[in-house]
Amino acid sequence: MNARQLEQLVEKARERKLFLMEGMWTRFLPPITQARAWIAEGRIGEVRLVKADFGFRVGWEPEGRLLNPDLGGGALLDAGVYPISFASMIFGEQPQHVWSTANIGQTGVDEQFSVLLSYSEGRSASLNGAIRLNLSNEAVIYGTEGYIRLPLFLAGKEAYLHVNGQDEPEKFTDDRTCIGYAFEAEEAGRCILEGRTESRTIQLDESLEIMKLMDTIRDIPPGSYADNQGQHPVDKLIVEGSPDGLFSTLPIRAMVNNMGAAGIPAAVSNTAGTYICNNTMYRVLDHIRLKHLPIRAGFVHFPASTEMAVLQPSVPSLPIPMMLVALRVMIRTVVAE
Repeated sequence: MNARQLEQLVEKARERKLFLMEGMWTRFLPPITQARAWIAEGRIGEVRLVKADFGFRVGWEPEGRLLNPDLGGGALLDAGVYPISFASMIFGEQPQHVWSTANIGQTGVDEQFSVLLSYSEGRSASLNGAIRLNLSNEAVIYGTEGYIRLPLFLAGKEAYLHVNGQDEPEKFTDDRTCIGYAFEAEEAGRCILEGRTESRTIQLDESLEIMKLMDTIRDIPPGSYADNQGQHPVDKLIVEGSPDGLFSTLPIRAMVNNMGAAGIPAAVSNTAGTYICNNTMYRVLDHIRLKHLPIRAGFVHFPASTEMAVLQPSVPSLPIPMMLVALRVMIRTVVAE
C-alpha cells in the first residue's frame, strides 16, 4: 500500500535472489506494445503529452475493499496506478512536479482524483481515476508529428496511429482469444526459465519510483490512508505533552506589508498545508521552544512559476524573478526585525 512496504519486498527478494515483478499486466498487452513500437520508430515524433483515464462505478459497499481505507481502498490505489504507470512507461522517467486533487467520499477514501505531472523539457501528463464514476478509460499519447489513441487502454484490443497530414489513422488490432492477464504470466514464466530475478519490461526500481509518486499524491488530502507505520494521523497529538498549537515566529505582517510596497502580491493565509507540512513545522517550532533557540520559523508558500502554470492556467503563479525579489524582501524583513 506504500513505498516502504514495497521496499521491504524488494530488499528480501534481492537478498534471497528470488523473482519479483509488479503485476502491471497492462504493460504486456499487444496494443500497448504496438504503441511503444510506433513511438520507438518515431512515428509521432517527440512525445509531449499523455492523457489517460481509468474509472468505473462500484456499488455502495462501505466495508468492501474498494471503499474501505484500511483495506487500501480508493481510486488512486485501485484505479490510479494504471494511468500513472502508463505515463511512467511512455516518458521513461519520474515527474519533476506534481499537482493533484481528490474527492473524498463518506468512508474516507478518494472516490475520484485528478493528477497533473510535469516532466523534463516541458512534457506533461494529465491523469484521472475513479471508483464511483464511469470514465472513458482511454489513453492518448500526443507527439509533435501525430498521436496514438488507445480506446479502453486497460483491456482493449485496438490502437490507432494518427500521423499529421494523413486523413485516415493506421489501425492495429489484437486478435487474441486469451484474457489480458496471460501476457504478464508469460513474461513471468520467461523470466523464471531464464534465471532472471526481475522483468526488463517493468523493473523493480521503476515500481518503487511509481509507488513513491503515489505516496506523494496521497499526501493530499491528509488522513485518507494509513502512513508507513499504519497510523491515520487525524485529530491526534503530534508531540505528547506539548501545546495544542504553536504559532509562527516570523514577522508575517511586516513581511506581507513590505512585499506589497515592492509591488509583489502577498497575503496572510489562515489555512494550513497538508499533514506532513504541519507535522514538520510543529516539530520544528516545538524543538525551538524546548531548546530556547534564538531561531525564527514559519511557513512561506510560494506559488507555481508562470512557466509551470502554463500546464494548468487556474493555478496561482508568479514569474521566477519576482519570486526571487520576494524572497530577498522577506529575508531583509526578518533580519531587520
